[in-house]
Amino acid sequence: MKENIPEFNELKDNQRRVYIDAVQVYEAHLKATRRSHHYLGSMYWKKAKGHEYLFRLHDRYGNGRSLGRRSSEAEKLLEEFKKRKREAKEVLASIGERLKEQARFCKAVGIQRVPNVLTGILRLLESEGLLGRSLMIVGTNALYAYEAAAGVRFVPSLTSTQDMVSRPSLFSHLHPSLDYR
Repeated sequence: MKENIPEFNELKDNQRRVYIDAVQVYEAHLKATRRSHHYLGSMYWKKAKGHEYLFRLHDRYGNGRSLGRRSSEAEKLLEEFKKRKREAKEVLASIGERLKEQARFCKAVGIQRVPNVLTGILRLLESEGLLGRSLMIVGTNALYAYEAAAGVRFVPSLTSTQDMVSRPSLFSHLHPSLDYR
């Protein structure tokens, strides 16, 4: 008679605590990242036809729009933009450091299991606002999400297929950091 061997191991209390902390820090990072997107680009004074206009630059290609002639209101708008952009950058940097620290804790307690190529792709998709809409992770790589939801770790034989990591350079055209050769 075949012995029933569980195909998962429950997380220990410390692992659960570290996992919950990691989720909270990551969610704060996502929120700060989304907030910082409001301050992408720049604002500066642009001369045209003998007048200065406040110009909001949206990208590196020079796309933007005028926010009106120089006035006390426009100067306040520029100062407020600079202040909030600086604050958003500082908050993002601070939370980024906390996220790196939390990643070390996750690794130390054995809960950092998702392959780097998969996390790189997921971060890129999240940064582009594509996750949570019409994309779905399937196959063995979806098991990591089930583990997290259930608070367990599957035995390595269940997650050891090479359906993602066998062709890591396949994704390098999406973003250079995804080439794990």
